Parts: sequence; structure tokens; C-alpha cells
Amino acid sequence: MNSNIAEHRLEIDRIKEARLFEIVKEESERGINLKFADFALASWPFVFIYGLYSLAQIHIGINLAGKMAEDGYLPAVFSSSEFQQKLFLFSTLFKVVFFPLSAWVFVKFWRLIITIFASLFDKDLKDIELEDVIAGALVGNFFLIIPIFGDFLKFISQAIYLYFGLRYNLRFSFVQSFFILMSPILLIVGFMLFMMMYLMLMISFI
Repeated sequence: MNSNIAEHRLEIDRIKEARLFEIVKEESERGINLKFADFALASWPFVFIYGLYSLAQIHIGINLAGKMAEDGYLPAVFSSSEFQQKLFLFSTLFKVVFFPLSAWVFVKFWRLIITIFASLFDKDLKDIELEDVIAGALVGNFFLIIPIFGDFLKFISQAIYLYFGLRYNLRFSFVQSFFILMSPILLIVGFMLFMMMYLMLMISFI
């Protein structure tokens, strides 16, 4: 009787372990899907730190420029005016306070670009959370805690994250991914060339 009870308990334990293993296996196969809000909230503290030392740098720069202008080492025209000080202050505060909004615009902009090129390259993105893939590039804001070079490293890292998202999540080819990443620059250059040609044409008629 006791042996039957012991065997029954062992069988129950095996069933529990098997069920637990299946649950863990299923969760590991599904992975952790991070959303835009997760990336934005994780990046915000680094933007806040960036804002703090940016304000400190602005304050030191203004005082140093004023001191050099007083001592005659720097022309007064190069010293910072009150308007410039307020402009620097508000631009920095805007970056920090409205970071979620700027991150949202960043994601929407690249979503539009990728969607356009996906239709041109005949890519089906219906079953892919495109915005969540793009939001992964927000991790690049981690580099903002590095003084001076933080902005540059952030730009490079975001380009790398976007490239890997295009290549391995969205299955674009190397050439397609590179062209998509370069498209904003090409659009800006094309617009500037168009404006220059338009101005030259207008001047020729004067």
C-alpha cells in the first residue's frame, strides 16, 4: 500500500516537472518582446543625464567666454548674449522633457521610410511589429552619458541597430538595407540641389 502511494507521488512529481519544463521551453521559444514604451522609458534616464552635463557645459562655456571677453582675449561679439543663453537652456530642456515625443517621431519617420521601400522591394511586413523593431535603435541613447562624443556615438549605434533590424528582423538584403539607411541623406541632398537649381533659375531671369 505504501509503495503504491510512493509510486503515485513520484508520478505526480514527474508530471509537474514535465509541465514546468514545457512552460519554460515555451516562454524561451517565444522570447521577450520589448515594445516602444519599454525602449523609450529605458532610454529616458540617459537623456536626463545628458541634459544635466549639457547644462553644466553650457554654464562653464558662457562664464569662460565672458571672462575671456572681459580680459580682451576674445572679441565681445563672440561672447554669449542673454538670448543665446536662454536658447541653449530651452533647447536642452526640450530634448529632455519631450524625449518620448521625439522618440515617437523618430519611430514614425523610419516606419514611413521602411514601409515605402518595402512596397518598392515587394516585402510583406504584415506579420511584423515594425515599430517595435525600429524602437530597438533607441538603445543608442545609452551613449549620451559619454561627454562630448555621446551624440556621435548615439548616431552611429542607432544606424547599426537599424541596419541589423532591417537585415535580420525584416529580411532586407545588404544593398536594400544600406539604401534605406542612406535614403534620408539622399533626400536632403536632392532637396538642396533642387533649391539651388531653382534659385539659379530665378537669378537668371532677373
